[in-house]
Amino acid sequence: MLRPEDIISAIGVLLGFQITAFSWRISRELSFRDKHDADELRKNNEEMFVTNGIAPSDWLSVLSIILNVFAVLMMLLGGDGRVSLALFGAGLVLFGTYPFAILGHYRMFVRTQHKIGSQKNATTSEVVLICFGMLGALLTGLFIVCAN
Repeated sequence: MLRPEDIISAIGVLLGFQITAFSWRISRELSFRDKHDADELRKNNEEMFVTNGIAPSDWLSVLSIILNVFAVLMMLLGGDGRVSLALFGAGLVLFGTYPFAILGHYRMFVRTQHKIGSQKNATTSEVVLICFGMLGALLTGLFIVCAN
């Protein structure tokens, strides 16, 4: 049987990976945006407005971090162990789906040509993978709650 200490340790390691990966993504996006915008400004010699935001697939990582933090809090506060396990399982599924959703965001699953920095919205493959990840997380959480 899993002890709460084991689950908290596993969540701690997972949160370390998640926060590191998310920080790297934000850093990469900001440096890419700043370089791209500086090149555009030099080329066009005009003022340009910058749109801030993160990729829709990055929200999988954010949601996974939130679920795992709630799982630890519930464990520490003596909440229902099944719910904590369900949150952890759902967060794990979301984090496992995240790399594939990022590949969809960068259009790695289709052979198309596009202008660098031209993407404004989520790609179709990214949305499909996000939906699969959310559905998988929901089913995993329900399975864990019902199985225990």
